[in-house]
Amino acid sequence: MAKNIAKLMITVFIFTLSLLFSFPYQPGWPQEIEGGVEFSSPVLVDINNDDTLEVLIAGNTEKVYLFNFRGEIMPGWPKQTASPGGAQETSSPSVGDIDNDGEMEIVYASDVGKLFAWELNGNEVNGFPVNLNDKVIRVCATLEDIDADDTLEICIGTGVSQYKFFVYRHDGSLLFSKDVEYRIHSTAAVADIDKDGGMEIVHGIDRNIQYGVYAWESNGTACTGWPQQTGHHVDGSPALADINNDSTYEIFVGSIDNKVYGWNYLGQNLASWPNIVGSGVYEGVISSPAIGDIDNDSILEIIIGRGIIQSTYGAIFAFSANGDTLPGFPINIVTGSVTSSPVLADIDDSPATSMAA
Repeated sequence: MAKNIAKLMITVFIFTLSLLFSFPYQPGWPQEIEGGVEFSSPVLVDINNDDTLEVLIAGNTEKVYLFNFRGEIMPGWPKQTASPGGAQETSSPSVGDIDNDGEMEIVYASDVGKLFAWELNGNEVNGFPVNLNDKVIRVCATLEDIDADDTLEICIGTGVSQYKFFVYRHDGSLLFSKDVEYRIHSTAAVADIDKDGGMEIVHGIDRNIQYGVYAWESNGTACTGWPQQTGHHVDGSPALADINNDSTYEIFVGSIDNKVYGWNYLGQNLASWPNIVGSGVYEGVISSPAIGDIDNDSILEIIIGRGIIQSTYGAIFAFSANGDTLPGFPINIVTGSVTSSPVLADIDDSPATSMAA
């Protein structure tokens, strides 16, 4: 079974050329993005309720694109995020009905430090864009109803010199901002981690001097037990899940210090965590963990990539809740690092694996 799991994980995580050319292109695709795409991930969502998925992505020439399923640009798009010739866009769009009007909005934090929100037709949402007074590097906006007002708040951190974490309301007004120790490259995760009825916000910071991961209450106060220290900076987004069935959430994240951390909601190390995944300067972790029941044993596992630059130190690790490495892991990827986040799914209907998220 371990061999079958290992083969499945390779198929799921590594997008090889052989896989790319095994299937015909969808009609209307591929589509060329002016200047190419460096870091932005495509977002697939039925944004106009036509029972097909639209495709959102940011390009290197400071534009956000919205395609329909046939590869056609939607009316009012693309949207310019900065003057042409500036820095490349490195984050990904987010989608949600932020103002609870029954229609989806597109939210994007640009590399030049503007927080945009657009309607489906490309018109700017009232109150946007918001000037963050600093650049945004690789951080995606997290949309969640933080204060239980039936609208979505927008969580975002800045990444060059200001060192702040912001939560904005749907109308562009500021709910709160918090000073942090250093720049933020980690997209925030949001959940009621302590099951007190209120949402908490968890994110990392780019370089560790004292603290590596922060957790905030919905009013901006620090959660009990947080922030927590890591040995180096945290680029990945934390994963939040009740992995041990104690009715509260655990927090997992990797760091450049070659470790994967696991805490309870009070910031206390879980038993047998953190776990070391490497020993060299190229063997840190910037991949965000994925959590799911990959072996169909009704228990959640933690899957994460290793490697910080293109090298021969890439690997995929899978841990049980108690920190043990699963049979068949790690899977070494000698062609390069694994810097992206794993995606877990049962793509072959194998009874030895389950659907995971």
